[in-house]
Amino acid sequence: AGSFSIVKEGFSKKSGTSVAVKIINRFAIEPEEETALKHELDLLATLKHPNVMTMLDVYEDPETYYIITEKLGGGDLLERLTAVSFFTEVAGRKVVASMLEAVAYCASQGVAHRDLKPENLLLDSDKDDAVIKLADFGFAKKSTGKDSLKTMCGSPSYVAPEILLKQKYNINCDVWSVGIIAYALLVGYQPFRGETDE
Repeated sequence: AGSFSIVKEGFSKKSGTSVAVKIINRFAIEPEEETALKHELDLLATLKHPNVMTMLDVYEDPETYYIITEKLGGGDLLERLTAVSFFTEVAGRKVVASMLEAVAYCASQGVAHRDLKPENLLLDSDKDDAVIKLADFGFAKKSTGKDSLKTMCGSPSYVAPEILLKQKYNINCDVWSVGIIAYALLVGYQPFRGETDE
């Protein structure tokens, strides 16, 4: 549960498959948040890749959005990393390869995720061979050309330098974030740390 949404398990009536149902109260979000949500849903509906969370459907009524996605029951990469402190090189390579597959696919679609971090990498199970899926496309945006992006966004520990320097940037900003995550996976802490976000 969050401040304006709750996620429940559901089941497909056709196949019996377990799914996740994110229920969002439309009265609890501001108009600009609703616009951003619609943008995220439109973008996510176009993405189909084994390492990107699949949105199956969206239903809405005057009070509520119901966002149906595949169920990913393994938590996020940060939880997994916290539980093990660091990954072996072999396990780390697998995670990084999955991230790069997802980022490369998004880039091929002209999409910059812009908030790549362990919390936005979900696992489909709690097993050691779990599949990594990129999720949370709230900051994602289609790039219209070279250095066409300019919004400062993302998480301070993972964001690319060109974003922090308020320069125009492109979909390659996600590659920096992959590097930060790869470093943290192997050594157990981030390469760039500070006492505050600033």
